[in-house]
Amino acid sequence: DSDVSVCVADVGLSGRTVADGLAVGRASALCCRMVEGLVAGVYTCTDDAMLRGQWELHEQEGMFVEPSCAAAFMGIRHLAQAAGLVDGCSIAAEAASHLQEGAQHAARLLQHGTHVFWVTGGSLVPKLEREMMLQAGAGVAQHCGPCSVAHLI
Repeated sequence: DSDVSVCVADVGLSGRTVADGLAVGRASALCCRMVEGLVAGVYTCTDDAMLRGQWELHEQEGMFVEPSCAAAFMGIRHLAQAAGLVDGCSIAAEAASHLQEGAQHAARLLQHGTHVFWVTGGSLVPKLEREMMLQAGAGVAQHCGPCSVAHLI
């Protein structure tokens, strides 16, 4: 439980994010205990990565989800990057070096793991806000270059 007591402010983060559904300053000790045997790893992602994933899903599937839902796709992207299947377009350098250590494990998880993407929400986001989010995601994608969620799923 010692890791659960860490607050985002303890590591220099503000907790401000476009992903209001994920804006939790401190993980729940109860939740962490309940999923301990079910989770192989955790990751973080930037607002830009979520906005890009949100935009990619909208472009490829015509679905609009909240940014917090798009965060689900970043886990599979991190695994694919660790396994050397895609470049590291949206992953921090220190995370990439850590993931390289587990590249074989990541490849096994991609090949044999069960990947569940829980994507809900989006229908209550006002139209103007939705358009601004999609525009921001398109800008990130243009700046970052090719790295699509679609070929990972």
